Amino acid sequence: MRTRQAERRIWIRRLWLIACVGLVVPCSVYGAAHNATSTLIQWDADLRFRALVAFGLDPLTAVPNDKSRGVYQRLRLGTSLTKGTVKARMQLQVSGAFGSNAPGDSPIPLGLQVGHLTYQPKALPNLSVRVGRMALSYGSGRHISEYDFHREGNAYDGVLLSYRKRPWLKIDTFAVKLRRNTAQPDKERNLLGLYVVGQPSKSLVTEVYLLELRDRQDAANSEYRTFGLRLQWDAKRWLWLEVEGAAQIGTIAPADTKATRAHIASALNAVVGVRGRLGVPLQCALFADHYSAQTGQSDDESRAWRPLYPDLYRHMG
Repeated sequence: MRTRQAERRIWIRRLWLIACVGLVVPCSVYGAAHNATSTLIQWDADLRFRALVAFGLDPLTAVPNDKSRGVYQRLRLGTSLTKGTVKARMQLQVSGAFGSNAPGDSPIPLGLQVGHLTYQPKALPNLSVRVGRMALSYGSGRHISEYDFHREGNAYDGVLLSYRKRPWLKIDTFAVKLRRNTAQPDKERNLLGLYVVGQPSKSLVTEVYLLELRDRQDAANSEYRTFGLRLQWDAKRWLWLEVEGAAQIGTIAPADTKATRAHIASALNAVVGVRGRLGVPLQCALFADHYSAQTGQSDDESRAWRPLYPDLYRHMG
């Protein structure tokens, strides 16, 4: 009796196996045949904890102690959807500090960090158009960066037109607005730019850019153009050099005066770095930065360098 039951179980398992193969194989063949027209969906998540301790900022009323000391947490949830020549990207972000409001408190610190559509026509595979909220970063991040070390980071709303001829040439043209934050609710910042990256050899990268900022706020209105050149040379596997020079020309209209001042400023940056491995990747660099300053109380001219959207923790301290 036990032998017959065992044989029945064996035959039942064989029938289940045949049925599963009969279902899986046709589905796999169907999926392979329609893979070119299928929709690809990807999910990603990023959870970060960052401790920050700052000293000597007590006299600055704009930087209270609770914002310069503490442990901050940030959660980003993203999804990417690709359908033919169109790709959609969305990323939600929640950021706060240890001891801040609970998830049920109001308002919930939830925001859209990235949300854009990218179209790449088949007839022009090197060209793409992106519309929406995006993260931008160029060069070493001295003028335009994601500012990822920040609790929220920079986000730009607008249009980006890109041309890429890998690996030699990249041309970006964009018209964006910087997302406002609670610390600067009155600022209306419009940025137009042309950024060209050329790589004539594997070890040399050249960048030429022209950026125009139209800054509108209650305190002052300013319009000025930033243009410059950046060179990075990997001289050896362990040695790299970087030089960047930029200038600013435009006008500034402070709110406390009716006169419009001319704005002329300059910046020069140089870096010498070495890299290696001692069990883990290591890098050490010696850098020098020079920014023009306001040398006197001139009512008709401004010479102090005005940074755009740099990676502050990387270049400013």
